[in-house]
Amino acid sequence: YAASKYGLTGLLEILAVELDGSGVSISMICPGGVDTEMFRRTFPGGRAFLTAGAAAGAILNMVDPRTAPPSGTIVDLT
Repeated sequence: YAASKYGLTGLLEILAVELDGSGVSISMICPGGVDTEMFRRTFPGGRAFLTAGAAAGAILNMVDPRTAPPSGTIVDLT
């Protein structure tokens, strides 16, 4: 898990540099546990960090040109 997550982070960082000036923006969300039925079944007694609505709101903020973070941003929602 950690290696694949780092791989995605590295890919994000490289793409942000390579796409700079192209008009294409790239960012990543690291949500942690989201309180869904699947999370509750997979991790009985586990603590989810946020609601599905909060995770969706963060995604909507990232794609809204008025609130989108700069390209290459990693948004940690934990």
